[in-house]
Amino acid sequence: MTRESFFDLVEIRTKLASLFPFIIAVLFANTYFHSFHWGKTLFFFFGMLAFDMATTAINNYMDFRKAHSEEYKYQENVIGRDKLSEKTVVLIIFGLIGFAAIVGITLAIQTGWLLLVMGCACCFIGVFYTFGPIPLSRMPLGEVFSGVTMGLGIFAITIYINSYDKKPFFMELDLQHFAITGSTTAALAVIWASLPLIATIANIMLANNICDLEQDITNHR
Repeated sequence: MTRESFFDLVEIRTKLASLFPFIIAVLFANTYFHSFHWGKTLFFFFGMLAFDMATTAINNYMDFRKAHSEEYKYQENVIGRDKLSEKTVVLIIFGLIGFAAIVGITLAIQTGWLLLVMGCACCFIGVFYTFGPIPLSRMPLGEVFSGVTMGLGIFAITIYINSYDKKPFFMELDLQHFAITGSTTAALAVIWASLPLIATIANIMLANNICDLEQDITNHR
């Protein structure tokens, strides 16, 4: 697989949609909570980027496998067009997800288990957005799921990583005790600040789906 084919498979050009809430979250954490952990932030960035690339690769793989149009399958989809091995594509997907999981578990051990809960929720939506018998993207609420996952999920996780030591929201967990604590004001501030990001990403996904409407109809999507 060439570098160009890999970048087409993961649609590297679309990763700005993840980068935007990430950057805004770093600025928000530094301004609102006066806290910034560059090492953990950079580590999370690579994990976030890996998982985002994995979800896009899953989308292209599932579109290839379920395509009804031979023209789309072998001339437009990168897997058929560049004659990529399906086994190689699957290995890339699992490799990217595995790396993201290592990053998430490592950061959860360092910062608290609430990160693992938020990360798993985002990963579940990310994978099943295009995978499964009835992907979330095929539902009328697909844009809402993607908007909340990226606009609020990435935003909140990035803020949490940079402010975990101040515990604006935190989960305590052991064999005998479980509790989620935090500041209501801080939580509402994060949600309020994320609303423009949620709306922006949902609109990007809606515009993308509108552009692909004829292709989706042809391939029974």
